[in-house]
Amino acid sequence: VFDLQNQIGPRDRGYDVWQITDGLSWQRGRHLLKIGAEFNKRYYSKEQARDPRGLYRFDGIYTGSGLADFLLGYITRADINPVPTVIDMSSLWQAYYFNDEWKVAPSLTLTLGLRYDYFPRWQQFDDRIVNIGQNGYYITDFITPQNSPYGRSLLAQDKNNLAPRFGIAWRPGFARETVIRAGYGIYFQQEHPNANATMVEGAQATAGAPVVGTQSGPPDI
Repeated sequence: VFDLQNQIGPRDRGYDVWQITDGLSWQRGRHLLKIGAEFNKRYYSKEQARDPRGLYRFDGIYTGSGLADFLLGYITRADINPVPTVIDMSSLWQAYYFNDEWKVAPSLTLTLGLRYDYFPRWQQFDDRIVNIGQNGYYITDFITPQNSPYGRSLLAQDKNNLAPRFGIAWRPGFARETVIRAGYGIYFQQEHPNANATMVEGAQATAGAPVVGTQSGPPDI
């Protein structure tokens, strides 16, 4: 069987980020207080043809050799699908934090902080997105923005990303040129758009129509 290896494309992909960050520091006695916020408006786009180059099958049904069928142009099956899919999604990522750097003593500093991250699910600009509803192993229906319990993104939001931070810096009296540091924190990774992008493509992708040659006698396509 001979076919082109890369069936998808051409492809036009974009990933844009508009970011606003701001922070405030305030010295209060032995405490250095910091508070701030971060906003990231993210856009993910991808437009691609599903199978514009087609698939052409030469399996030797006519001459006994797939290569000979290919050289003679005796094709068994041909598929093509030039209809593109268009992904154009966006999300507004948000983060808020508070930090207290406390000078307990000249040789001891404690750092306590808390950060909250909220990564809303991606939303398709024209709501052409679909998911599959399941009850156990059984498919129940197709989920769209019109009937989804989670809104336009079709996925439940994750709103519990509270991330505490703790740090300590200590200079022991017996080793004045030595500082011992330790820290602990919880961090959250942002969601990759692949899951939503797949649902967008699932709502738009169409199947190409195949052309099948005769299984006996000379080829007719």
